[in-house]
Amino acid sequence: RVRVFDRAFKGHPQPALVLTHLASARIELGELDAAMQALDQAVLRDPQLALARNTRGHLRRRLRQIDGAREDLQMALQLAPGSADVLNNLGNLEKDAGNWAAAERCFLAALKQQPTMVHARLNLAEVLRKAARCEIQLGERALFFPSDAALASWMAQAHERRAEIAYD
Repeated sequence: RVRVFDRAFKGHPQPALVLTHLASARIELGELDAAMQALDQAVLRDPQLALARNTRGHLRRRLRQIDGAREDLQMALQLAPGSADVLNNLGNLEKDAGNWAAAERCFLAALKQQPTMVHARLNLAEVLRKAARCEIQLGERALFFPSDAALASWMAQAHERRAEIAYD
């Protein structure tokens, strides 16, 4: 897979895009240093490519380079306002830092753009659970505990006033 991208790079009209996809392949293979080099080159070639910024921000978060991750993800969001993928990655960064309210806002915004985004729903459920919002909303009389995905879906819909959660 990597060799195909290496060959495609030569003469391609959008080399930064090819480098970004090459980096994604290298991330999948666990070649994180090589992926970072490809992403750095992609951003140098096209600083306005939101996909490169988003991918590099995701990788930097994974490598615990928090300041760099935040910078890349915020730039990606400026370049692609409302991108569900960028919002989800930014939400994960906020979640890692324990910024529950900011993470919740990011995941809800991602779900507004892409309501079926499973990762954002699961991430939202995790944030609500860690912030103790679920327990507060369910109260002491809760008789069952829904899956994270179901809870995230319900909470997101209730938050947007598209649904109401009624308790007996």
